[in-house]
Amino acid sequence: RSVAAERRCAMEPLELLLTVLTDGEPDRARALVEAEPALARAIGPGGATALHAAATRGDEGLVDFLLVRGADAAQADEAGADAADHAWRAGHRALSQRLRLAGAMATR
Repeated sequence: RSVAAERRCAMEPLELLLTVLTDGEPDRARALVEAEPALARAIGPGGATALHAAATRGDEGLVDFLLVRGADAAQADEAGADAADHAWRAGHRALSQRLRLAGAMATR
């Protein structure tokens, strides 16, 4: 096994999920959330969520997957940025608008 694979084995589930999202492994991320559904709503260091990471990558399919499983589009990180902000800053304007609407609907 590679050093990266060894490091991943020692990670906590949320840390592993955030890592595979950052590394661009959406299928692995889906499998992790399917195995442990609470990960869709989990909040990590700095207020990071799986939805923030998926929004930053612009992965609309994964964003939808997480929202259906209870991810909170209005959840902000410690800097005050929600998923829509993460998408916007990464240049994913249409996704940002969808997430802004999802966040507004969730807070009603």
